[in-house]
Amino acid sequence: MSLIATWGNPEPPRSIEKDFTRLVAEVGVGKAGIVLGLEVSRLARNNTDWHRLLEICALTDTLILDEDGIYDPSHFNDRLLLGLKGTMSEAELHVLKARLQGGILNKARRGGVTQSLTLPLPLGAPELRKTGEDVIREVDLLLDNHTETEIAPILNRMGLRSGSGQPFTMMSVHNIRRNYGLKSHFQRLRDKGLLTIEEIAERLGIAPCVVKTWRDKGLLQAHRYNDRDECLYEPPADDLPGKYKKKQPYLATKGSNRGSAKEVQYET
Repeated sequence: MSLIATWGNPEPPRSIEKDFTRLVAEVGVGKAGIVLGLEVSRLARNNTDWHRLLEICALTDTLILDEDGIYDPSHFNDRLLLGLKGTMSEAELHVLKARLQGGILNKARRGGVTQSLTLPLPLGAPELRKTGEDVIREVDLLLDNHTETEIAPILNRMGLRSGSGQPFTMMSVHNIRRNYGLKSHFQRLRDKGLLTIEEIAERLGIAPCVVKTWRDKGLLQAHRYNDRDECLYEPPADDLPGKYKKKQPYLATKGSNRGSAKEVQYET
């Protein structure tokens, strides 16, 4: 195998580290018999990795060759010399870095140095005022059993705040539900099979005003879905009020006669 990434290679550091990792893996499984390089001590990016490579080469009987000679890391003298080369290489890099930094400081003292700073772009107003995910989850849960007006004080009592840091109002809860596509309290009740006042009146054969009367007397179970006292109703039970049972045949006959009258009225 061949490894072309070294310290003098213009490839990015991540690519060099990837190639060095591949070299160590190939040596570790015994697929490499010898490691060649002009300056083998610079195969690794630091002295620790270099000594780790020497240990693996010694275990797998892999030789190392550079422009000065051939070495067997399993022999103490060769491993000592290769370790010294790695230490000297690390020292050279330290000296070079210190000199470069010193040159930058000297130029800065003369007022002739510039340095670029990379900063993230500032967030826009929509991102800064975006509602938190915890608030959205809480609103979604509360919509199962509460109206938007009821939800606002609940959120405020929990210590939650809107994206702008203000207490919640009915309108802010409404905007959250609409903007994030949450089902309304009305739709959630409808999904559970609850009926509108017109639907339950038609099913029972009574007027909508009677539905409200029976609701107030507890004969029908109602669930308010807005702040205008509008409700959805649970399907009625089989044990209807006594008065209704007496009137049921009469209402059925009356409804049938009304339908016949309409049919005659529109005949031409």
